[in-house]
Amino acid sequence: MEPATHAEWTVSDRVWVTTMSVLAEREYPFRARLIRERAGLDAAQDRTIRRRLHVMADAGWLDHTEGSKWWYPGPHAEARFHTDH
Repeated sequence: MEPATHAEWTVSDRVWVTTMSVLAEREYPFRARLIRERAGLDAAQDRTIRRRLHVMADAGWLDHTEGSKWWYPGPHAEARFHTDH
């Protein structure tokens, strides 16, 4: 079985990979709109983007205050990418 190509990735896959790239490049805090634009998605996928970002926060990759539009690195991202937010 060959690995999936970018064209075969799900929206969730694209959000995950794009978010990890943003964290690695230390472009934070960031808003979900940045992820949408970088992942080549449209506004119809905003709910999926937000859900995936919340899953990443629950897993420790992101930090987010409820009601805020801004996302920050979580403890896993800080350890992996040595961030200082």
